[in-house]
Amino acid sequence: MKIREKAIASGIHFSASLLIFGIFIFLLLTYWYPSPYFTASGGWQGLKLVVLVDLVLGPLLTFIVFNKLKSRRELTIDFGFIIAIQLTALIWGIITVHQQRPVATVFWDDRFYTVPDKALSRHYTDSESYQQLLSRPGIPFLYARKPDNMDDYNNMMQLIKDKNIPPHHQMERYEPFEQQLDTAAVTTN
Repeated sequence: MKIREKAIASGIHFSASLLIFGIFIFLLLTYWYPSPYFTASGGWQGLKLVVLVDLVLGPLLTFIVFNKLKSRRELTIDFGFIIAIQLTALIWGIITVHQQRPVATVFWDDRFYTVPDKALSRHYTDSESYQQLLSRPGIPFLYARKPDNMDDYNNMMQLIKDKNIPPHHQMERYEPFEQQLDTAAVTTN
């Protein structure tokens, strides 16, 4: 009988967690990782993280601590701690997944790279170009311009060396991809 009561309480908690998880999946697939970025940019890893936190952690803790013989006050305190732990872990997971969402697809050298928000926000948060990039609907296709002179080459290499910013993350190299279709076609042939 005690196991059955624990399972019912855990099931109720699981149902509430499933609702929250559904909202997260909607945001993830619609706004942060629209197709094909969910697979290409690590959406599965973020999803696994949130599943563990949201659908396993809370219901499991509920199953462990629930006891019908406890007073209402004790149960309220127990569930308050469980919800606090679960929400803290969930918020951390959502922030992590949000920071890894792709904000641009950049063509560099001979291939496309998805660029996560965290890679750009680390160095360009105050940049007007970064703010414009985030305000655009969808995930833009951009072209990372190769250096056209020695000074430009040295600047690119300095950013790689000093700040560990690869060329496809250097926003000052970005140009609209449409303007560089001929260059990109020559590079890939």
